[in-house]
Amino acid sequence: MKWLNSLLYELFAVTLDAEDVSQSDEVQILAATVLAAAAYADKRHKREERDAILRSLERWFGLNRRQGLKVLLDATHNLTAHGIERVYDRVRRRLPLDLRERLMVAILHVVDADRARTSIEARFVQHTAARIGVRRRVMDRAWGRYLAERATKMAS
Repeated sequence: MKWLNSLLYELFAVTLDAEDVSQSDEVQILAATVLAAAAYADKRHKREERDAILRSLERWFGLNRRQGLKVLLDATHNLTAHGIERVYDRVRRRLPLDLRERLMVAILHVVDADRARTSIEARFVQHTAARIGVRRRVMDRAWGRYLAERATKMAS
């Protein structure tokens, strides 16, 4: 468990006490795992990306920051224990299409959080959409939602 806490600190610049760590809801973990993988797709993890993940977890599941960090710890463990391909399979089987579309919107927010989307991150978005069963029409809607949310955020 100590190595996970240290990995979480390296990736997210936070630590949690042992009493904060318990089983999170599977859907929360699956979403956070894919978002964490998106944040690390370019092999650089920035505070803005972590904050985008926490905002998504707050919006979707009503988690406060501490609860969100706990889910990220579980997600980090999930990613290291199972790998992203197995997580993709579980996301495709467990999450209905509307949640997978929302997940893609959140991924777009994460990869653009540092305002420097790389070609690696762009390929990650395409690969993830394909692996979790989000077809072009749904992905076009996800892009539309993302752009509308970003425009609203920039206007405020």
